[in-house]
Amino acid sequence: MLGLISNFGTLDVALIAAISLFAGLALRRWYALAWMVMAALVADFALPLIYWLISGDSWSLAWDSASRRFIDSSGGMLIWRTAFYFAAISAVFAIKLAWSRR
Repeated sequence: MLGLISNFGTLDVALIAAISLFAGLALRRWYALAWMVMAALVADFALPLIYWLISGDSWSLAWDSASRRFIDSSGGMLIWRTAFYFAAISAVFAIKLAWSRR
């Protein structure tokens, strides 16, 4: 289990933190959390893909690199990413709600 967590690089952690912060602040109601996590996963896939395409990589190499971030370790990375997004977006939204009630 810890082997899967060690597969996250600094770019992955920074991207998860930035996307979670944005998604948590954009979230309006708790029932939309699943939709926001899905949008965060799409952004997590699309942003590196666009970066690799802009930097001059071929379409197939960029697609393989972006998809490999999700399917390393027999699909376990996708489960961990989804769990991290749920936890981080929920935490940001809970802090936002607590702050707005002050």
